[in-house]
Amino acid sequence: MIEHHVQKTILEQLAVVDTAHFADLRPKHIDSNTFTYHIKQLLRDGLVEKLEDGTYRLTNIGMFLGKNARLSEAEWLLKPFTQILLAIKSPKGWLLAERDHQPIPNSVVLPILEPSTEQGILSFGQEQLNGLFSINSKLRVAGTAYITIHSKERLETMTHNTVLHTKITDNPLLPEGYFWSKEHHSNFYPGMPEIMEACVSKDLFWLDLQYAI
Repeated sequence: MIEHHVQKTILEQLAVVDTAHFADLRPKHIDSNTFTYHIKQLLRDGLVEKLEDGTYRLTNIGMFLGKNARLSEAEWLLKPFTQILLAIKSPKGWLLAERDHQPIPNSVVLPILEPSTEQGILSFGQEQLNGLFSINSKLRVAGTAYITIHSKERLETMTHNTVLHTKITDNPLLPEGYFWSKEHHSNFYPGMPEIMEACVSKDLFWLDLQYAI
């Protein structure tokens, strides 16, 4: 989240125009030195870029933040977090990983990727599958799963998961923290068994999964 009001204003302004000059962006009540400092912060953080003609525009992630700059912390928590799940099946079972952070640490999950702002989901997933796991099988988009987890006190997490699936015929060696398994683990992260079952069908699926912990 962007905390400083000047930086929020810059992102909001650039979110509604293609490009803008320094003078057009700077509010009249903000001096040039202060405004320059905040522009540099946004450039450093990769949210804004300066073009050859001297104008400024938002990067992809900057555009996302600019459109949501005025959301409160509570409103941010209610926005689904987007991620990619790799559902890879071999003769030894599913490719799985050990999750060590909240919510539900010490659980078993499908490999999770954070989408790239510079690539499409499928091409990015394919690149990571090839590079991280040395698996060259072609991925397909198997479906989408929304996973919402509540505790007694609050909403813990809400994720929007694009599931990429493929089957392979060999069992390549895996990086540390990943393993092949045919077992139904008692500590599966919520939603994983349902997603793996849905991948068995070739039909594109959409799951809305809600859990209480």
